[in-house]
Amino acid sequence: MNVNEITIVGNVVFDPRFSGGGEKPARCSFRIAHTPRRYNEAKGGWIDGDTTFIDVVAWRALAEHAVESVEKGMSVLVTGRLASVEKHAADTPDSTPPKRITYYQIEATGLGINLARVSTQLRAHEAVKSAAVQRQEDHAVAEALSTAESPW
Repeated sequence: MNVNEITIVGNVVFDPRFSGGGEKPARCSFRIAHTPRRYNEAKGGWIDGDTTFIDVVAWRALAEHAVESVEKGMSVLVTGRLASVEKHAADTPDSTPPKRITYYQIEATGLGINLARVSTQLRAHEAVKSAAVQRQEDHAVAEALSTAESPW
């Protein structure tokens, strides 16, 4: 596995998926698509390059903020550790060697909305409790109540 620091701009392909709660740390994952563009003077216009899809994983507070702030179609900036991940394809017949699939993943250390595309207003973090935090608190309370109801 190759690990590098990277900052990339891309469009979110699907709404972030949140997991965690209880004793598990908050985790958020989504995919971005990055398509480089260049100006072609001969054609008098912009030309799109090949699109690269990159999975993004965020943990703890960044995950909670991402699930509240990011949605499909948004242009975002992601900073983090880039890694290439190899897996074996599950759909290969038994008689053939397994296919190896390589994809790229960023473990995010920072995430922001691309202000070249939209404007936004910040709100005080202390004044607003995110839905992700509320879900985790509700889960912890429900677990505590279920334990309290049964002495065994």
